Amino acid sequence: MNHFRLSQRILTPLLIAVGTVVLLLLLSRDSYLYLLGPRVDSAWFFMCGKAWMNGMVPYVDFSDAKGPLLWLIYGVGYLLSPRDYHGVFWMGCLFYFFTFLFAYRTFILFIKERSHALVATFLLGIIMFNPATCYEVRAEDFSMPFLMCSMWLMCKAAFDHDWFRRHVWQAFMCFGISMACTFFIKYSITAFVAFFPAVAFYYMCKRREGVAKAIGGLLCGWLMIVVPFLVYFLLQGNLEDFIRDYFIITFKAVRNTYLLFHVSTLAERIEFQITLFLSIPMLVFFLGLIAANVLASVRLRHPLPVLQVAYFFVGLLFISLYRYYFSIINVCALWGIVWLYHMSVTKRHPVALPVSVGVMALVFLLAYYQVVLPHSVFNQQTRSELDKIERVYQAYHQPKVTCIMQECGFGITVEALPATKNWARQNGLTPEMYHINVGGIAHSDVVSVDEKMIVDPYVRAKLRAEGFRHCVKAKLYKYTFYIFTKTPPPACVGR
Repeated sequence: MNHFRLSQRILTPLLIAVGTVVLLLLLSRDSYLYLLGPRVDSAWFFMCGKAWMNGMVPYVDFSDAKGPLLWLIYGVGYLLSPRDYHGVFWMGCLFYFFTFLFAYRTFILFIKERSHALVATFLLGIIMFNPATCYEVRAEDFSMPFLMCSMWLMCKAAFDHDWFRRHVWQAFMCFGISMACTFFIKYSITAFVAFFPAVAFYYMCKRREGVAKAIGGLLCGWLMIVVPFLVYFLLQGNLEDFIRDYFIITFKAVRNTYLLFHVSTLAERIEFQITLFLSIPMLVFFLGLIAANVLASVRLRHPLPVLQVAYFFVGLLFISLYRYYFSIINVCALWGIVWLYHMSVTKRHPVALPVSVGVMALVFLLAYYQVVLPHSVFNQQTRSELDKIERVYQAYHQPKVTCIMQECGFGITVEALPATKNWARQNGLTPEMYHINVGGIAHSDVVSVDEKMIVDPYVRAKLRAEGFRHCVKAKLYKYTFYIFTKTPPPACVGR
């Protein structure tokens, strides 16, 4: 019996690891099946991680609206594979392995058959990559293990009282670690992680036991992550830069982005969020998700599934600028899968499971069609255009670059580095960020400009003043890019 249990303990994580690699190989744009670009967020984070690993100072020599832990993750990915995203792919596999491992442990609380819980775990994985919310690897993906770990511990507090009473300190220390890690990845996600320890703490107060341990464990876990970063910033002398860029400048950029979308009042903001939500893929996905959580609450005779999906949904409606912000709500799909399982076991709704699995298979095919085909290595036209751009960068060794556009990952094959703090244009940039961005032309070897900014007279004048010449024009999907260099290398074609 002990040998059988040991085999299960080894086999289950092994199957989860293999399944994670296969799933991400198919659906993660960082995998070996995808082209190096163009991309936006993942290229931006990779540049920040690369710059940090090359001795540049975060929030001084380079900056973005994300936290240092995300850049550290991408920095490790850069060290593993410096001239592509394959190192980041393996980091993603590691993070999603723990995501699915915690999901499996949560399913075991409600689905006693281990093989069924394993299948449920990968059904949840497919939902996480649904095309309604997932179309590029982003900060939300690297927050998933912390969300899922916290959800597992919350479920332990709600449904396994004896276990949680014995592990209050460790559980709340994990809550604290999860909140701190998401705080240093993308701080808005911390508000959603906080839901789980809040529910667990409610149960502690209700039973009048372990409250002091819970508070102590939460603070201990929080400080374990915060203190090393705080010490680094103090020693580096960039704590003030971190606070200004990560909080103040980010807040201004978000506000400016809403203004860019002609959203200034609360009523306009609510209308914007509802319009974002009512796109067909989002509408179908979220109506199904909310319905499944309501049914799960009825089946389990517990309000937790409904409370969780309501908290996540309302919170996301207030902060979301883009569809991918909603990807963190995918963890709530766990409750819907639990309900489907119970319906199939009791045979009360025998068609529920096959119909739902069919829908999930359709979601997978849609994701594969939307994510893989346009960006796969088999897209020869896009690959040819990318090669044309990369040949310009390959005339230099670690060129300093400025993007008068969003970062798209150009120059990754020669480990390009940012020429200035705001080397690329993020949405909602402030006037100061704009001038730093354009001013970076003077310190650059290669400058990339998109079709919108190429007509900016200030940009054109700056390029001429610094002696830059148009080298390459490339069309990638529906976007056109212009590459400029001071001394055009032999690779300059397609002017």
